[in-house]
Order: sequence, then structure tokens, then C-alpha cells
Amino acid sequence: AFLIRKGKNRRVFHSADNAINIDNMSLSEIARVFKKVKYFYSYDSRTMYSEWAALCGAVSVIVPDTLDNPDFQCKAANWVPRSGVAYGEQDIPNALATIQELKDKMRRLEFESYVCVDKFAQFWSERLNNGVKTDTGLKRC
Repeated sequence: AFLIRKGKNRRVFHSADNAINIDNMSLSEIARVFKKVKYFYSYDSRTMYSEWAALCGAVSVIVPDTLDNPDFQCKAANWVPRSGVAYGEQDIPNALATIQELKDKMRRLEFESYVCVDKFAQFWSERLNNGVKTDTGLKRC
């Protein structure tokens, strides 16, 4: 499978003849594709779909801006390596070795979002109830 999105002005090496283009699919359709395919190639180096593909079990590869420059990521502004995602096919072993880091990161983010929502709900619950603390009923992780 592959994605073009913000990589639309780049040379694309995949076609609908030999791979599934997930552009314009719904999220549920994309999830089904990610669970079915072995590899996912993204021409958009800044999309969350790369992580989602890896979490669904696909080997997720960001196609370098220029295939003859495997260090393309070092030239991008604000580049941060992402666990579970390969930057070019030569980086697949690293992506596979760091998939657990990606899973741990996503669990942390989920927990942090619950905490933020709970604090928000608690703040407004107290404010609307004249400072009286109440149970917001939110699930605590």
C-alpha cells in the first residue's frame, strides 16, 4: 500500500496496478488495508499514517525525497526520527527493532490525554458547582 498526500509533487514509484493507494479512503478502510498488507510506503514524510500502519502490523517505509540520498531526513527542518518507521528501505531493520517504542509512546499519549480531559472536566465541574469538588465520572488510567 502507499500514500501520496503532501508528497504529490514527487516522483511516485507505485501505482494502483501494483499496490493499494490509500489516498481518499476512509479511516476504517485504511485500517483494514494496513492490517492486510505487508508493506506501507509513504511519500509524505510528515504523516501520522506511517505510525498507524506500523501499529497495524505493516512495515512502514517513508520514501526518501531523493532515492540517491538516504540521509534525506537529516536535511529536513525539525526532523525527529520516529520509532517503528523506516526512512527508506535500508532502515527497515531499525523500524522493526523500535516498534515497541512506538507502542509505548502511543500508550503514554493515551494516558496523558485521559489526564488532560479529566483535569479539564474537573476544572469546569468545580467552577459550575461553586467550587464543590465532584466526581466527573471519567475513566482514570
